[in-house]
Parts: sequence; structure tokens; C-alpha cells
Amino acid sequence: MWMRRWRKAQHSQTTVEFALVAVILLMLIMGIMELGRLIATYVIVATASREGARYGAATGLNQTGGVARYKDCDGIVQAALAVDFLGVIQEVTIRYDHGPGTDNPASTADDIHCPPPDLKNGDRIRVMVSAQFDPIAPIVPLSARVVRSENARTLLVKVEVAGTQITNPPTLPPYTPTFPPTPTYTFTPTNTHTPTTTFTPSRTPTPSNTPTNTATPTDTLTPTDTLTPTNTLTPSITLTPSITFTPSITLTPSRTYTPSRTYTPSRTYTPTPTATPTNTPLSCVLKHSGPIANGQNVTWTIYDLTGANFLANAITVSWNSSGGVALNGVAIDGTSIWTGYSVQGSGFSVPGGPWALPFSPGGSLPWQIRLTLAFKQSATQIRVVMSVVTDPFCEPLDSNNSSQRYP
Repeated sequence: MWMRRWRKAQHSQTTVEFALVAVILLMLIMGIMELGRLIATYVIVATASREGARYGAATGLNQTGGVARYKDCDGIVQAALAVDFLGVIQEVTIRYDHGPGTDNPASTADDIHCPPPDLKNGDRIRVMVSAQFDPIAPIVPLSARVVRSENARTLLVKVEVAGTQITNPPTLPPYTPTFPPTPTYTFTPTNTHTPTTTFTPSRTPTPSNTPTNTATPTDTLTPTDTLTPTNTLTPSITLTPSITFTPSITLTPSRTYTPSRTYTPSRTYTPTPTATPTNTPLSCVLKHSGPIANGQNVTWTIYDLTGANFLANAITVSWNSSGGVALNGVAIDGTSIWTGYSVQGSGFSVPGGPWALPFSPGGSLPWQIRLTLAFKQSATQIRVVMSVVTDPFCEPLDSNNSSQRYP
């Protein structure tokens, strides 16, 4: 009886110990899995940026043979996405600069988007890749984060090869084969003694026959082959590449507020403050063409009702990205401000900025510009929100806001 109770107590003790250890063991296993996913995401992002930069920095044309590799934007993006075996990459951005230390996001000369204009030897291609990491198990102390990686390579666009052309190449003598002489056989005959027979009369006749045959033939062969061709080639090539960089672009935006306060001294030294100037909100003078139609290449028109200059501080694009619909580029009046690859359909913020809105002066108001969006496939549910620096008292332009429509 007591043995049965002891066994039951032992079984209960084992169950309690396992319950205490199982929680720690489960957290350890889940932590190892989440850490492995994070490391795998980092490796994919780093490898993708390196492969994209390596493809763009390679010399020659792409596989179709019509575009240089550093201008093949789709090829660079595909080279980066080829290593994404988990499908975690959300954005691929391609930029160009004139070397380390020249990057300036507000300058379109030192921060060129793809496809670039004509570049020079020594310019760099920069490929930036980002991915979103979200932990599966909330019990692991790892928060959601964006994993980014950037890789830059120096471009070798053009190489000049200088040399001296060989006008009179050396002429080789004609080849004349030499055959060995025909062997000659020489025979040397020798004298052969004729056997003689001598009869000696005696009781016992003894015959004697002594024939001797001798033959000594001798063969002599002496072939001689002589081939002496001589070839002499002396090519000379001199390479003298020359590279000169002189980029210089300066943007100096300025805004100066000078409030003044005047004190009028008297015998009692009572200062008299003057009125402090206050900012007067401007009326909302920018309008837009209304909701954006769905499609692959979408245009949104913005109207300026006063003729003033404006600066776009931020541009946010949203669309239905289900099915892998990706945004490839954004342009203002035909000038590209961003080129890359993004499937972040909810609130994608265009990198860079601020951007000048090039309203052309002259003519009657309103002036207008066009914002163009280029998608990989046909996109739906498109919305654009733009905030303007020089009009801080107006709400941002929203393509879904009907009160901002013109006319």
C-alpha cells in the first residue's frame, strides 16, 4: 500500500518539474527561431544590395544588348530580388553620386536617380534595400524593425586605349619541306673455292670434300632533315586613361524673420515695447484635379492660383499592392525624383526631398504641374498626399479630398 502511494507521489513530482522547465525550454526554442529569422533577413538584404550594385557596376551591355548595365534599372532590381528566397524585400532604391562625401538628398546633381544621365569614370552606383521584420511569437523580447542595407560600387564607364598600329608586319619565309634521301643498298661479293676431289689409290680410298660459302652484304642509310623557320612579332599598346571630376551645385534656401522691439528711455526708464509681428496664415492657394484614375502610369495635376513658388516637403503614395503590384518611379513634370521598387502599398513615403514645384511663370493663372506615378502592373485604389513647405497653414494636398478640387 505504501509503495503504491510512493509511486503516485513520484509521478506527480515529475509532472510539476516538467511544467516548470517546459516554459523556459519553449521560450529558448522560440527565441532561437526568431533570432534565426532576423539573421536570415539581414543576410538577404545585405546580399541583395551587394548583388544589385555588382550588376550595375559591371561593364558592357545587358542581356538584350541594348542598354548599358549601369542604366538597366529593371536588371539591377531583378539582380537584387533574385537572392530573396524568403520574399521579405519591400523596397529597392537606386541612386548615383560622384564619390564618397558628395551625397546630398536635396541636390539632384549629386544624388541622381535611375536611369541616370551621362556619367563619368569614378562615379558611384548605390543600391539600397530594405525589408520589414515582424516576430511571429510575441513572447520573445524582439520588436518589429526595418532591416536596411546599402552597397556602393565605382563605375568604369569609358576607357580610352591608345597604341601604334603595325603598318608593315613581318613576312615569314615560305615553308619548304625537306625529304630524307632514298636509302642505297650495296652488295659485296666474295670468291668461293670450288671443291676438288682427289683420288689416292690405296687399300682404303678416302674422299675429301671441303666446300666454303661466304656472303657479306652491307647496308648504309644517312638521312638528314633541316627546318629553320623564324617568326618575330613586336606589338606595342599604351593605355592613358584620363578622369576629371568638377561637380559643383549649391542650393541655399533662406527664410529670415526679423521682429523688432523698440525701447524709449525716459527719466523713469520705462521701456515701451512695440507690437510684435505675427504670421498671418495664407489662404490655401494650391488645388488638384481630383481623384486619381487607376492604371499603370498615373498622372495627378496640381494648380497654383497665385503664381507663387512652392516647395514639396513630403510625398506619400498608397495603392492596393495585393498580387505584388509594385511602384517603380515618381516624376514631377517629366523629371524623375525617385526610381526603385516598392510593394509597400500602405503609406509609402518617397525618399529624398524637398522638391521644387516648377510652376512655369507667364500666362494667365492658374499655373499647373503634373505628378506622374509609374507602376509595374496596373494599380487600383491610388491615393497621393503632398505637404508643402511654404504654406504651413494649409492642410496637405490629398487626392481624395473633394474640397481641394479645381475647378
